[in-house]
Amino acid sequence: MDHARAGRGISAVLAACVLLLALAGCASGDAVQGSFEREFGDDPAVVRLDLSTADNMPFTGGVGGTVTVRDELDEEQLRGLVGRIVSFRGDTAGDEDESRVRIDVVASDWTFPVLATQESSAGVLDAVFELRGDPRVRSGTFISTDYQNDLDHVTLIAASTSEIAGLILDAPAIAAAGGKTPSITVRSPEDGGSAVEVSGRLGAWASDAVRAYETLRAQVPVTAFRAEEAAVSVTLADEGDVDAARTIVAEILDPTSTTVFYQSNLVTLSPGANGNEARGILDELDERARASVASVWTDDRSLTLTATSVGVVEHLAGAVSRSPGAAEVPVRIAVGQGDDTVFRLASSGGDLRGDTETAMRLMRTDGVAAVRVNPGIVLEVDFDSAPSERVLVGTAAPLKALSEFDERLCITWPAGSFCTRTAQVIDASDLGEMPGGRAFADAWNAAP
Repeated sequence: MDHARAGRGISAVLAACVLLLALAGCASGDAVQGSFEREFGDDPAVVRLDLSTADNMPFTGGVGGTVTVRDELDEEQLRGLVGRIVSFRGDTAGDEDESRVRIDVVASDWTFPVLATQESSAGVLDAVFELRGDPRVRSGTFISTDYQNDLDHVTLIAASTSEIAGLILDAPAIAAAGGKTPSITVRSPEDGGSAVEVSGRLGAWASDAVRAYETLRAQVPVTAFRAEEAAVSVTLADEGDVDAARTIVAEILDPTSTTVFYQSNLVTLSPGANGNEARGILDELDERARASVASVWTDDRSLTLTATSVGVVEHLAGAVSRSPGAAEVPVRIAVGQGDDTVFRLASSGGDLRGDTETAMRLMRTDGVAAVRVNPGIVLEVDFDSAPSERVLVGTAAPLKALSEFDERLCITWPAGSFCTRTAQVIDASDLGEMPGGRAFADAWNAAP
């Protein structure tokens, strides 16, 4: 007998079996979704089905998605629909696959999951109907990650900011009455003025946070207030109110257990940053320099100052350079944001003034529309029309002075561009056939 041929035959049979099993798994996922659509697609309580195989994984079988119901359904009708979905789960799932039917019901401004048993789903509905009938609540979203017997999170939008204090006391008890232990977010409505949010396992800390907010807003304008158990973020309408806000909040929230972060119309913090170094630099600026700052961003490791115009950049850089704090924090000065950025320079505090003067030489070059310098990463110069060879050559020395080498250098204009990697000596052939490219490379290489 030809053992090699026999082995190949067995392998082919095994491969065919594996393929059939895979196709059967794929079909089972489609079959459950199709069965769900047939069962509930024409249900008089249902407006729309938005379904896919559970987790978009056809080989696991199952169905997931949302069932949107008619707005006019009464409580009995909605409970009946949810009960039918729970029964469908039990009829179609295997011993360990009940969670493969993952359905959320959308009822007007309320969204909630259908859990694994009639009892657990009834507990969710008890909470939904109690909160839905509460005039203090505008809408709610209930989330379960495993769709088994509990909720992971509930988000409630209050009817007004003034209702948050009461809801953070009552909402946990309402959830607990249905046997659920979710974390809860209570949020002010979008049209409620200040953006207020309290989130977590609500308790005494949440009441203290709301009391701090109410006390604070009675004395200074507050645009946003977000509280978790160990951290609070306050955004003020005026940077000048930060010191007063610190004093007010410290009388209510224990600083040993709660960290409070202060942002404002001027200062934006990266998550976890306190902004102390940035504010220290701002406080040391002269009046003209301070007035030229449109916004500040910091992560406590670096600082970005957005200036009001290109014309104020050099004075601002000089003022920042004189601040002792600037020597410890890399500083960026920018004009504009995103695609509208016309100037951006990153520099250490000790070199900021000189680097800014060099970058502004580029900015004042004929036809230059934008200069963006992040040494070690990218050097960019945008022209509003094709630059002459003389102009290109003039940019080489200041660009090299700003370079830390091995960054991307790009010079662009509406009809063309050239890019290369910087080095002490660059190869003109890397610039292709661009007119002026060789002259630019020669000027770069000749510069110190």
